[in-house]
Amino acid sequence: MLTDEPKLSPLEAFRARVRAGEFRKKPAPLKVVSVPVSDRMADAVRANPESLRLTANGADDVSVVERPISRFVTPVIHAVPAVDEDGRPIWPRAGAVHEYDPFERL
Repeated sequence: MLTDEPKLSPLEAFRARVRAGEFRKKPAPLKVVSVPVSDRMADAVRANPESLRLTANGADDVSVVERPISRFVTPVIHAVPAVDEDGRPIWPRAGAVHEYDPFERL
């Protein structure tokens, strides 16, 4: 079908798409909380991720209870061999070793 509208150059067509709002800013990255839990809790979250609730006390001692953003609930359960004194997981080191020393040429 022929129209009387002038044909836009590729650059003008792109600018028109930008003005129309086709390209939007990417959403801000999500915050992620990772905590060690018992086997029982891990099994429950794996079975029903939508049932997960988070509770914390703020700086003003007000309790905050929230659900995770439901479309992003992805249970990732790792068996960690050990934790440090702060409760953080100690991951096994990778076995790849190389002999490159970036300071050798200085």
